[in-house]
Amino acid sequence: MFRPPRQFVSDDDVSKALGYLNLGFYDEDSHPEAVAKLKVNKAQNDLEKIMGQVYGQKEGTAEARKAARDCDERVCAARDNLAEAQFELDAHKARIRSAQAIHETWRTQSSNTRSAHSVR
Repeated sequence: MFRPPRQFVSDDDVSKALGYLNLGFYDEDSHPEAVAKLKVNKAQNDLEKIMGQVYGQKEGTAEARKAARDCDERVCAARDNLAEAQFELDAHKARIRSAQAIHETWRTQSSNTRSAHSVR
């Protein structure tokens, strides 16, 4: 009696993975990765703008102004905002890689099952 090999990835796992990869494709919303990239870009722009504003408000030599700018609360808050946005983007990228790996594993698994059936 033929017994198919144990399946590492279920059809439900693949369905969820493909569903995540297709977010924003069939509806009007953007994919979460695109939204996270937008947040990173906005946070970078905000950081540069705030750094320029703070630098212009400080007095002294260029090095003293840079040092004062880097310690300013507004700059630190903007850096924290950028770090959070980058963390969110990295999480979505990791999720995408995971979904792609699940899909590739399922494809290999399906191919191996078909090959096992044809050998018989």
